[in-house]
Amino acid sequence: RPKMKDNPKVTYLTPEEITKITDNINTKSQAKFKNRDLCLFKLGVSTGLRISAIVQIDIDDIDLKHNQIRVTEKGDYDNYVLFGDNLKAQIIAWLDDRKKYFPKCESQALFVSQFNRRISDDMAAKILKKYSDGVTDKHVTPHVMRHSCATNLYEKTGDIYLCAKQLNHKNVSTTQRYAELSKEKQ
Repeated sequence: RPKMKDNPKVTYLTPEEITKITDNINTKSQAKFKNRDLCLFKLGVSTGLRISAIVQIDIDDIDLKHNQIRVTEKGDYDNYVLFGDNLKAQIIAWLDDRKKYFPKCESQALFVSQFNRRISDDMAAKILKKYSDGVTDKHVTPHVMRHSCATNLYEKTGDIYLCAKQLNHKNVSTTQRYAELSKEKQ
């Protein structure tokens, strides 16, 4: 008999859930962290970056002229990720707030905590959990942002190769487990 492949159910956020979480961030966050949390969340769901790559972004990694960010991916692989004008506006808003609320911060980290230090993967997970509570019954982790990017991109385009490129997968079969079709689409 052929081996059964373990293909666990992929958890992802629908566009409606993404909107509700964004609304939660807008209404529930402290003024000095609102744009940081929005930027962190939007960066995750729109680029599909792993949380480890997101929290390692430094300010000088961002190229606002060409709408791209240099990131170090899994396996110490440097890559450039493109972003759109909506995310660009959010990054600019956070950079302005960062200067305003954290003037003594010496770290070059894009995302900093109230203690003027780079936020950790765990801190990002807590931020996401805080704003996703009450929006969905799904167990929302930082990796769910990556799944959401892949699934929503695949639903809109139907192009698995585009999804693979966006997630920086070498093999399309890796992307197939992320890119699930919703029941409605099926």
